[in-house]
Amino acid sequence: MIIAAFAIHIYYGTMLKLENYIAKPQTYAVSRFSQATFSGRYQIWTGIVVLAFLVYHLLQFTFLFLIDPAIAPVSHPDAMGRPDVFAMVVRSFQELGITLAYIIALGALMLHLLHGIQSSFQTWGLTSETTLPMIEKFGIVASIVLFLWYCAIPSAIVLGILKG
Repeated sequence: MIIAAFAIHIYYGTMLKLENYIAKPQTYAVSRFSQATFSGRYQIWTGIVVLAFLVYHLLQFTFLFLIDPAIAPVSHPDAMGRPDVFAMVVRSFQELGITLAYIIALGALMLHLLHGIQSSFQTWGLTSETTLPMIEKFGIVASIVLFLWYCAIPSAIVLGILKG
């Protein structure tokens, strides 16, 4: 079900971007944004970064396709003989490049959600002059909390706080 919702989201987001481009293919001589936020203007690009990150993340941590044998959990079983996923996560995030890629992708996710949360309430007709400021603030707080939450583990590992 979530895959279908994700595919629909990508389809309609892409169609909206294409419709906007077709409506005005050339750029304006002067661009002033009275209400459009940075995150709102770059939804398509943050979405592409999030999609690429999701593919990489699934290949690395779920399907184990991009894993270095030194990191692979099947190469390092735990005490009960099971693949050691915790050790794989720790070894992966000890690589600064992997950690930075994850944090950059999570930053793109945060920007995507900054606009997306508010926009989803508006799409469903749940905003008004009185509720919109509260929904916008909720979107900002939720986006930042999720960013910090998901950055906690890779940051703790790369800083040596969490060890495998």
